[in-house]
Amino acid sequence: MFSPDTEYIPFITSCVTDGRPEEWLNKVEASMYATTKKSLYKTLEDAKGKKEKWVKDYPGQMIISAGQMKNQSETVLLDTLKKCFEKFCDAALEFRRKECVELVATPYLSCVFGIMNMFDALATPEQGCSAAEGENFIPMIEMYFLFGLIWSIGATVDEAGRKKFDMFLREMDGRFPSNETVFEYWVCPKRKTWAPWEEKLNANFKVSPDTPFFKIMVPTVDTVRTKFVLQQRIKIFQHCMVTGGVGVGKTLVAMEVLSQLPESKSFMVINMSAQSSSNSLQETIEGKLEKRTKGVFAPTGGKKLVTYIDDFNMPKKSVFGFIPPLELLKLWADNGFWYDRAKQEVKNIKDMQLMVSMAPPGGGRNPFSQRVQACFRSVNMTTPNSAQLRRIFSTMLNGKLSEFDDEIKPLGDPLTQATAEVYQATRQFYDSKESMLQLWCHETFRIYGDRMWDHNDKDWLKNLLDEKLSSVFSSGWKTLFEDGEMPPYATFMRNVEHPPYEPILDQSLLKDFLMEKLEDYALEPGKAGGVRQEEKLGSDEVKTNVCKTFMGAHQSVAEKSELMKSRLKRINYVTATNYLEFVNGYRSLLSEKRSEIGDKAEKLRGGLEKLDETGVQVQEMQVVCQEKKVVVAKAKRDCEELLVEIVQDKRVADEQEKQVSTEAARIEKEAEETNAIAKECQEGLDRALPALQEAEDALNVLTKKDISELKAYAKPPALVELVLCGVMTVLKRPPTWDECKKQMGDASFLEKLTKFDKDLLQDGLLKKINKYTAQAEFKPDIIGKVSFAAKGLCMWVCAMETANQVNGEEWQFFLRGGQVLDKSTQPQNPGTNWISELSWDNITELENLPHFKGIVGSFEQGVAAWEEWYRANEPESAELPGEWESKCNELQRMVFVRCLRPDRVMFASTTYVANSLGRKFVEPPVLDLGETYSDSIPTTPLIFVLSPGVDPTSSLLQLATAKGLAEKFNTIALGQGQAPVATKLIDDGIKDGNWVFLANCHLMTSWLPTLDKAIESFAARNPHETFRLWLSSNPTPFFPLAILQRAIKMTTEPPKGLRANMARLYNTITEESFLECKTQSKYPKLLFALVFFHSVLLERKKFRTLGINIPYDFNDTDFAVSNDLLKSYLDEYEETPWDALKYLISEANYGGRVTDELDRRVLNSYLNQYYCEDALSVPNYGLSSLAVYYIPDNGPLQSYKDYVQTLPISDRPETFGQHPNADISYMIEDSKIMLDSILLLQPAKDTAAGGMKTEDIVNALCADLLAQVPFVYPLEDIMNAKADDPSALHVVLFQELERYNILLNRIRSQCAELQKGIKGLVVMSSDLDQIFDALANARIPPSWNKAYPSIKPLGAWTRDLLQRTVDLQQWVEVGYPKVYWLSGFTYPTGFLTAVLQTTARKNSIPIDTLAWEFSIINLDEKEITQPPKEGVYIKGMFLEGAGWDFENGCLMEPEPMELIVPMPIIHFKPVENKKKSQKGIYLCPLYLYPVRTGSRERPSFMISIDLKSGNVDPDHWVKRGTALLLALAV
Repeated sequence: MFSPDTEYIPFITSCVTDGRPEEWLNKVEASMYATTKKSLYKTLEDAKGKKEKWVKDYPGQMIISAGQMKNQSETVLLDTLKKCFEKFCDAALEFRRKECVELVATPYLSCVFGIMNMFDALATPEQGCSAAEGENFIPMIEMYFLFGLIWSIGATVDEAGRKKFDMFLREMDGRFPSNETVFEYWVCPKRKTWAPWEEKLNANFKVSPDTPFFKIMVPTVDTVRTKFVLQQRIKIFQHCMVTGGVGVGKTLVAMEVLSQLPESKSFMVINMSAQSSSNSLQETIEGKLEKRTKGVFAPTGGKKLVTYIDDFNMPKKSVFGFIPPLELLKLWADNGFWYDRAKQEVKNIKDMQLMVSMAPPGGGRNPFSQRVQACFRSVNMTTPNSAQLRRIFSTMLNGKLSEFDDEIKPLGDPLTQATAEVYQATRQFYDSKESMLQLWCHETFRIYGDRMWDHNDKDWLKNLLDEKLSSVFSSGWKTLFEDGEMPPYATFMRNVEHPPYEPILDQSLLKDFLMEKLEDYALEPGKAGGVRQEEKLGSDEVKTNVCKTFMGAHQSVAEKSELMKSRLKRINYVTATNYLEFVNGYRSLLSEKRSEIGDKAEKLRGGLEKLDETGVQVQEMQVVCQEKKVVVAKAKRDCEELLVEIVQDKRVADEQEKQVSTEAARIEKEAEETNAIAKECQEGLDRALPALQEAEDALNVLTKKDISELKAYAKPPALVELVLCGVMTVLKRPPTWDECKKQMGDASFLEKLTKFDKDLLQDGLLKKINKYTAQAEFKPDIIGKVSFAAKGLCMWVCAMETANQVNGEEWQFFLRGGQVLDKSTQPQNPGTNWISELSWDNITELENLPHFKGIVGSFEQGVAAWEEWYRANEPESAELPGEWESKCNELQRMVFVRCLRPDRVMFASTTYVANSLGRKFVEPPVLDLGETYSDSIPTTPLIFVLSPGVDPTSSLLQLATAKGLAEKFNTIALGQGQAPVATKLIDDGIKDGNWVFLANCHLMTSWLPTLDKAIESFAARNPHETFRLWLSSNPTPFFPLAILQRAIKMTTEPPKGLRANMARLYNTITEESFLECKTQSKYPKLLFALVFFHSVLLERKKFRTLGINIPYDFNDTDFAVSNDLLKSYLDEYEETPWDALKYLISEANYGGRVTDELDRRVLNSYLNQYYCEDALSVPNYGLSSLAVYYIPDNGPLQSYKDYVQTLPISDRPETFGQHPNADISYMIEDSKIMLDSILLLQPAKDTAAGGMKTEDIVNALCADLLAQVPFVYPLEDIMNAKADDPSALHVVLFQELERYNILLNRIRSQCAELQKGIKGLVVMSSDLDQIFDALANARIPPSWNKAYPSIKPLGAWTRDLLQRTVDLQQWVEVGYPKVYWLSGFTYPTGFLTAVLQTTARKNSIPIDTLAWEFSIINLDEKEITQPPKEGVYIKGMFLEGAGWDFENGCLMEPEPMELIVPMPIIHFKPVENKKKSQKGIYLCPLYLYPVRTGSRERPSFMISIDLKSGNVDPDHWVKRGTALLLALAV
């Protein structure tokens, strides 16, 4: 053969051409090209192996060509990819961030990795991407890159985002086909171009008849492309995630992918739920693994394992906000191992990858961190469009109808069309056309109608179906259902092997069938847990009635238990075991009654025999009687006449006596009742409610004559009797006509109604009243047509029902107070010098309660009188100003105390309870352990609920000794590793009759469920009669409820007051111990000072943060060790070693418990005062500013005990170095704790104050918040606008704006979500429930409190938030503030650090050499025109525990009841090498908010600020707990 350039090519063998030579040669050329290309690909592929083998295995020309291509292709590949990344990647990420919404946000880096992962999976020579493709090589690289970009960056956006992303990509690259979005195409390696996914669909797909309905998956574009993307990810061993709304087919697609895995891979499926834990997840996965080597585990059979997890985000969050099962998977994904929980050893998990699916967060599904998200490559499945829906349903329906008659077969497509239209509108054995349409209507109603609770919505759906039946099928609702009612469908009515799904037209037949099945179930052996069939219940009728009774009783208990759970938050478990116990109990009772009745029958038979014998004797005697009859008759007549006269006289006498006695008792009782009512009655009822005024007017018109007319009825008209029975119900009297007549006979009947105490109208009584008022005839106008008098009484009953709500409002207001979100319409505070912002909020909101109408005007006109009441020592018992004294009952007076003097709420409440219920309810009884023991039995545990500083061990041992059981008393303090010991003690105790005391159960809560099971088994184990199990525990939510319900619970409190504590300590000191120290000239006084010191530390805790930041558990051991140190050092040194004693006692011993340096400062301050030379040398050395507390002169031990008994029982704040105001502070906190505790115990109610539903109130709050809370700041625009000034302060601004954006977005999104939840549009998740409860109780939802800590009520917090956003906006728009509001920052310490950085950079000095210098600026903010040259001016701080002398710029004593003082502006100036603080300077701590300890995540302490201490030593303010606060509690 000759080539075109005359080169001669000889054939090895002769050839015969097929057809024309030219055509044959073209085919040969093509074949040679394909063979060479294939060989070249193979050469390139094997180039990845060992070089020596590669060179030997292939011809040299192939080696050379492949090597050149490999180097050239790599260069081309890298250059092309680089250009693609530069052109598309950042732009696509930025576009998605700005313009699109992701269902689940994905990190940028994860998306970039996703692009390359997909490129690696697809861009292979086999897929047409190699240098051998020539001019197609670069376009294929670009297309595969874009495909990877679409299904990584673009894969996570929603449907609207896909359209936007499509437009974006088309603007950057015009090669995409124009028909559909870029998401509708894939790269076809054969055609080297974009091809529609539609091509991959099988047009002839049919559903297999034996496929279960829930497993049917009709391929669509979305399922095909999602499946393809997942398969590529799995091929290269990448973890992948499928997201999408509920019902889009995520699980079916994932299962399809798993079913088509290659032989080298296996899979497992895990379904997550809210209860899934990291433990259970780890155990499940490890169940599919086998051990390879030590510490290395891998899937069985040498395969790679794909673990598919559905509902990935369903597990509930931990208290710290993360999801433990997901964090476990992240630990493994990042490191390749997790830990053996038993051995605490590393377990390496090999050859496993994850595929997960989930719906977006919301409705019970939880968001999780991007740390977890970064482990996966995500793809979002969108909701099927109309075309896909029609394809899915018509494919399934046509497949099913293919087996039917010709009349039905064509209905598949039109049925699908009509159903799809119904779906879009809601967005939310058959042998005839009619029966098919009936079935369609029924199923449509089951899918959509069953979700509708509003009857109007159901009627709308019915009309819609009627319309579709008419327009599509030429039929109608009434045509299909004659009576207009659609029957239920079921499969259980026919007793055949494959019963049809058919309509049940005979409702009575259905009812009988169900009742029969229920009865059979209840009585069938084995089905009811062993209820024997031979049980004899009598006739079928009796049997039926018994079964109905059993069922009804069991169901009613279940219903009431649910009601109790929802209202009282108490759980009563109703199980099948309860039902069986009920049945067995009935059987036992039936047997007992049969025996009892049998015995009685035997006695009756004996009695009948005796009667027969007596009858014979009577007949014999009758003959004798007949003879005597004549004689007796005459005498009888005489006696009867006389007897009639006597009886008549006696009856008259008895009746008179009875009437007199009854009348006297009644008058006395009514006098008492009238006096009590008169004391509590409410005058001015016309101001409480218009209905009350109208009812009172109606009563005033009535006269005694009107009432007498009603009373005269022997048989009253039905409506009159109805009204009077309603009146009796309000009065808590029997609703009978006889009782009505009796009450109307009372001369003060009308007065009783007029002065009726509406506080008596509780929920239970209101329900009874509502049974009358809810009746259609119970209307004043209707009643008036029958009786004028009854009309007035009807109005009164209706008015009383309306007044719950007034009473209920007052109670709810007392607990919650008032909240004001928007102050724009709030009246001006008339007494800003004494009425706090929160108090005025309460008063203005109180105006909305009917009884308190006019209260704002009362304050405006009589502010001086109200201030006098406010400043009273005991305002709860002082006279209220003006008309309010006579107008208010005791509860209403307490509302005023709650508004203005919260420190007195505890006292007012105590008095109220004592007056209402008795003193025993406010005076805790003394615990008598002996009596408690007598009430117990061996199977009942006894629990000590511990209070701080209380140890019941000694008391328990003392009781055991008294009972002769000291040797059988066993105790153990629970902790790690003590479970086996405790279990053995219990087992031995049950057998031998020992007492077992398990102390500190709260330290071993993980073992308590095991203890619960052991206690449950006590009864079956028949314990010894002297066995007792005693437990002690701090209050903890993890204590098993079942143990608490079974147990006898006790609690005691430690002694209160300095005197009680000192007396207790001195009682522990024996004469031997007292005389043990040889230095008796010093020891007694210093011992007394030590006792005083210890007692002061214990009692100082009551002042809370003013006393000590952290309430440490100082105990007797601390005192005993310090006492031993004191003796030892006094005897060892001639001169008193003050410094050593103070260090060892204050710093080492007591201080060993102290973790807060400012608390340590308090301890040192006290001991510096108590342990000094003057304590020994000065007679009666004073220990406080009160003269009564001093160190007595040396004397015997008893003299000190006697002196202690002379001390006051209650301690004034000055005893501890505190101001009298400190009492007010801690009493306010005590009141808040009490009110919050009562609020938690309140039953859940459908309605709240004012008769509004709680849901409506919360919904309105959400609407207010959405109206007031601003949208997020345009952070990116702000950063760009300030890019020319990259100062540290601007960095702080940007960080603050970012944090506030998160908070604002969270508030707005959660309020909107909560509104949907209230309407029933989304599931109320636990997070939404938590927000709902918080808003209902005027508290800040915990999720909103993460940005910055606060304990403000909701109204004050909202106003504070709005002010913060205004301040930041001012900084953004105007520039650097002249005066900074430090409280407005989420992280104020970050701002202060930025100020230091600014000074350090400006002056080129190291930042760690700078410190703060503080100066008071006695100017108003408006007077400051320029910022300082160095540092910043700070405003908005508050002083607690002291007053401020503005004239001298120093601390001073506060005014009475002045708890908080606003501070002037302070100049924070950074200075280098600052000198130590001068004398007379108090280092005042600055805290973020009133909780001075803060939290583990956010400490409250910031810095200490130098303040002049005034005319006292700085230690004076240390004992006062004086501090600065950035934010208040109100």
